[in-house]
Amino acid sequence: MQGIFHIVAPIIIPSVITTGLFSFISSWGDLIFSRSFIVSSDLRTVSMVLTDFQSLYKTTWETQMAASVLSTIPTVIIFIIIQKYLINSIISSGVKG
Repeated sequence: MQGIFHIVAPIIIPSVITTGLFSFISSWGDLIFSRSFIVSSDLRTVSMVLTDFQSLYKTTWETQMAASVLSTIPTVIIFIIIQKYLINSIISSGVKG
């Protein structure tokens, strides 16, 4: 059993973390799913709030761009924390180029 943890775990951990990172990024910006199923204004996602800055006749670009920058901060922080595992996953995959 220790062989599994000492041999297999170091190999699969970067891949699992990379898959989790891509899954988080994909779900973070999912607008269609959240617009379809979330009806409460308390449960709105970041992408739903960003679309509230647009209207039919006027868009406040300054506010929308500031909110867009703020919405990317959690993704950047997670990427900085997981960067080591992402690089290890790319290196261990064997893809050259």
